Amino acid sequence: MSSESHIFIINSYKHRTNSAMNLFIQNLSHIPEDKLSWKPTLTAKSALEIAAHCAGYSAGFAMIIQNGRFPEDVNEFTVPVQERIESIKTVQ
Repeated sequence: MSSESHIFIINSYKHRTNSAMNLFIQNLSHIPEDKLSWKPTLTAKSALEIAAHCAGYSAGFAMIIQNGRFPEDVNEFTVPVQERIESIKTVQ
């Protein structure tokens, strides 16, 4: 595969990722602020928890791509992800 093909594929996925993120944020913005923490059941996640989960794991995957390697062990990935999720959930 040529270098131009790789660049095209990478740019295509960057565009798709940005489009998905923008759609997610747009949909999230329609939820009233007083409902962001509402849960339909005790075991369900709230909209804010779902958004934090998506953002935390997206940042984790971005870190893997940026570093050019997978973590040595699962904690190297999950600890920073969980810290991000908790920091986002407490931003209200």
